[in-house]
Amino acid sequence: ALPCAFGIGAMSTLRCKITGFSFLMATSLATVLLAEESSLQIHGFGGWVFAKTNHGNIYLGGLPEGNYRRAELSLNLEDKVSDQIRIVAQTDFTQTENGHDARLDYAFAEWRLSEKLRIRAGKVKLPFGIYSEITDVGTLRPFLRLPQGVYGPIGLAGESYNGIGITGTLNGSSRWSYGYDLYAGGMDMEKFLPPEAFLKGQPFATTTDIEEESTRNLLGGRFTVHTPIDGLEFGASAYAGTLIESGSPHHAVGALHVSFLDDRWSVRSELAYEHSPHDLTARGFYLEPAFRITQHWQVAGQFNRLTTALSGVPIPSEPSFLEHRETAIGLNYWLSPKLVFKTSFHRVNGNRFAGPSPESYAQLVAAGQLQHETSLFMLGVNFSF
Repeated sequence: ALPCAFGIGAMSTLRCKITGFSFLMATSLATVLLAEESSLQIHGFGGWVFAKTNHGNIYLGGLPEGNYRRAELSLNLEDKVSDQIRIVAQTDFTQTENGHDARLDYAFAEWRLSEKLRIRAGKVKLPFGIYSEITDVGTLRPFLRLPQGVYGPIGLAGESYNGIGITGTLNGSSRWSYGYDLYAGGMDMEKFLPPEAFLKGQPFATTTDIEEESTRNLLGGRFTVHTPIDGLEFGASAYAGTLIESGSPHHAVGALHVSFLDDRWSVRSELAYEHSPHDLTARGFYLEPAFRITQHWQVAGQFNRLTTALSGVPIPSEPSFLEHRETAIGLNYWLSPKLVFKTSFHRVNGNRFAGPSPESYAQLVAAGQLQHETSLFMLGVNFSF
């Protein structure tokens, strides 16, 4: 975690935000100064988004009155210490309607023995599916936000793991090649807890919707096949570990992915499965095609779905809290590969991620007034450098 003053009350919260901001700014200044005399490479990516919903529901930062305050910047640093060793780190600074947040995404060292074998240790970006290693890079995807059916706050995957891993590329015959990753350690994941807690009759914080879920004794890997068809690849990811908070000893996640990318088409799809005894079982899926009409204009579509079953809740009092079905269309204008303006319209059925403020759950469910459908309009910009 970033340095933060400890205390109680609003003054401590403000001090924490200022400390995180100062840390990020100091890091930025230091990297600029060091870059003049070293092999340090500096990259960054970020953006801003306006989001508006209806029916009094909240989703992906969208508010019924509209939300202009979402903005983010990630700073990525890489230093090639030698021909075999490199150090990589990334920090993230985010502004939301609730204030500012600064965090460490990852920081790790890599020892390259060959293209077939590289060893990584530290807080390492998670090799899972298509998007886990580039979750903050908006210029590498057609929508302002990732498909929530797989990458939403459900506990399917985190952004990084703390531990050690190996990765490499193996060349086959006839232009086939294979990428692999194996890793061990621990992982933190974000989870939107209120819907599950409400159905289980458990207390939950109404001021902090997203909570952190930690996994230890983690073992996982990913295998990717690069085919002779340019831009076509597919693969599988899986990991297993112990959830610290729930004590579930066999938390396991598996996923399949396929993607095709060329100058005009971008088609991605993933299917994921999560099982935690005494906790939940979840199935997520998305399909995301996009097409470049011209050099600048791009149209995109997305369908994603998540279904959840809670252990000990065979007949939920409000089934919509376990369902998420989303259809979206988007129109983008690319000024360059590093700057894109995006707009999209999303239609959501279910309240797993989209819904009212958690403190109003009981009242709305009891009165039969919970709105199961949510419309979301998003307009924003993504950039990278």
